Amino acid sequence: MSSSKFIDSWRQIKLKGQQALGLIIKYCSPATLTAIICGVMGIYLLLIAPIHGYADNGDFNRVLNGNNLYALKGSNSQYVVTQYGIKQYYNDLGSGVWKTQSFFIQLAILINKMFFSTHIFDIRFLGLVYLIAYIASIYMFTKSLVPGRRSMGAYVFAILVGIVAGDSAFLMYFNSFYPQATTLIFLVLAVALLIYIPQLHGRKLFAAVIGYFIAVFLLIMGDYSVAPLGVVFAIASAGLFFLPRIRYQRWYLGAGVAMILITSGISTTMLTPEEQMVNKFQSFTKGVLANNDDPISSLSNASLNKQFILMKDQDYFPTDYTALKPDSKYVQHNLIDKYNTFWLVDYYGNHLKQLGTSLNDVAKNMMVVQVSALGNYTKGHGRALQQFSFFTLYSQLSSTFYPKKYAFNVMIGLTLGIIYLVGMYNNFKSRKEIAGIMKFFLIVGLMIGTMILPLTTLLTFGETNLSQHMLPVSFSLDLVYLILIADVIRKKLWKGTSQ
Repeated sequence: MSSSKFIDSWRQIKLKGQQALGLIIKYCSPATLTAIICGVMGIYLLLIAPIHGYADNGDFNRVLNGNNLYALKGSNSQYVVTQYGIKQYYNDLGSGVWKTQSFFIQLAILINKMFFSTHIFDIRFLGLVYLIAYIASIYMFTKSLVPGRRSMGAYVFAILVGIVAGDSAFLMYFNSFYPQATTLIFLVLAVALLIYIPQLHGRKLFAAVIGYFIAVFLLIMGDYSVAPLGVVFAIASAGLFFLPRIRYQRWYLGAGVAMILITSGISTTMLTPEEQMVNKFQSFTKGVLANNDDPISSLSNASLNKQFILMKDQDYFPTDYTALKPDSKYVQHNLIDKYNTFWLVDYYGNHLKQLGTSLNDVAKNMMVVQVSALGNYTKGHGRALQQFSFFTLYSQLSSTFYPKKYAFNVMIGLTLGIIYLVGMYNNFKSRKEIAGIMKFFLIVGLMIGTMILPLTTLLTFGETNLSQHMLPVSFSLDLVYLILIADVIRKKLWKGTSQ
């Protein structure tokens, strides 16, 4: 091909690219582009055979019983199970504890009965309900950060949000009965609304504030493991007090913050006696005994029998033979009844070196979103425990290259706090904008959450199922970094303004 023909071909390609870009800019906003990316990936992953999700690690049975479902004969927990039975009789095993995921499951069952079957539940209906709510939240997040802008930078940012939020490691939770699905949806929605609120006025502003508190309530009620997020959003909510004054504003907002903290406390009680036993046992065997250089002295000082050292790294439901059953009365009386959360806090306070090592172990799993111990394929389309890898570039890169030290997030938190403090000061001085003030409290709250959750996870669960328990941390960090990138692209990092 001659150079002139090559140049002509290149010009034609460039012209068509510009025309396509012009059509996108004309008919598709950045927020819509993000929604399309997440929607296309979600539909392909969750709804089109072979469908993907996360297999059961033993937690599904309680959720199924609480929502009038049951596993069909022949189901294999090593694979993603697509269909469950719908109970046609009185369910005496129903849970009296309401969780956010129950609303989504019941809505999915209702749609399933309308369009598919009254006896068999297809999990794709649950995936669809989750996906719609998630796309709406991501749309709001993108819109709040690039309001009304159709610049090249805004579209680059929209694509970046789509790559992060549409990662398969996140979306596969929607085809499962794990509560992490609701965590993803309402964490991003609560953050989006806080960023969007300064751009609103009048009734829209009031509605957004109410929507924010509802989103936080539903987030915390999703699972007791995310109860510490109540503290995170209580801090983030402080920015709301700088909104233009309305009558009784402080009373309304104070009541909202109090509701967050009360809900956080209630969420920690949403446990069955068996769940409490499991958590206490594993916080000892996979927490106190983990990274312990001198367990004999540790147990002797704590007035615990040294024989329990042999239970190091043991699960409450061991797969192999064990000489002493974790659920025996002997273990209950001589181990589990001997310690509580205050005992654990005191123990780690006197063993700071071990605490630091354990927190670094947790940090190593902080950005590991895809759970390696769970299969992602149905029985007819893959091997047991086989992992899905398409559209997981972001999660793979973050799990590989993100620093694996607990102190790193502490330093990042301090750095971002100082950066956004400048925007807060500029807004406070001008008294015309409050976006920078609200964003400062939001960033500080989220970064404090990344420091609190690893500690509470260690105290509550030990080093167990860290990929799942650290999901709020990894997703919070993703949102923080996306907010930072949006502010850099829009050149608003130090100004803190909303437009």
